[in-house]
Amino acid sequence: MRGTKFLTTVVAAMLLAGGVAHAQGSLKIAVVNLPQLVSQSPQAQRARAEMEEEFTSRRDDLQSRQEKLREDVQRLQRDGSVMSAEARDQLEQSIRDQQRRLQLAQSEFNEDVQRAEQKALEGLRNDVREVIQEFAESGDYDLILGDGVLFATDQVDITGQVLERLKSR
Repeated sequence: MRGTKFLTTVVAAMLLAGGVAHAQGSLKIAVVNLPQLVSQSPQAQRARAEMEEEFTSRRDDLQSRQEKLREDVQRLQRDGSVMSAEARDQLEQSIRDQQRRLQLAQSEFNEDVQRAEQKALEGLRNDVREVIQEFAESGDYDLILGDGVLFATDQVDITGQVLERLKSR
């Protein structure tokens, strides 16, 4: 909501200053589709590949542990009635221990993935901001809008050009 208020304020100020801007020449405004930049930039693709490489073995280990737990639960359901009380108690205890360890490992994994995603996203945001600022300065733009745009013609959409600059980094 805060971004919408800011955008509304900027647009209102531009409209009020329209006479001044018109006297000096027209405003140069452009729009950037930030979700498209995030999904298509080589930096985002590289970050996804790095995260996949970093977390694949842990994800596979968790899946393997989940499968082992499922097998033990099925064995208890299938054979529990014919097991000795001691064997059944041991298997039940093993299942509880596996569940606790698996929940903890899954929680740690999720936190690590989330932390890595945040770090990668912050780096991407910084790159995008820098490229947009460089683009704006080199193209003499007065205003470049991102999120919060309800309509923009292709004439003012510079997403492709910013994406090309990101690719050249």
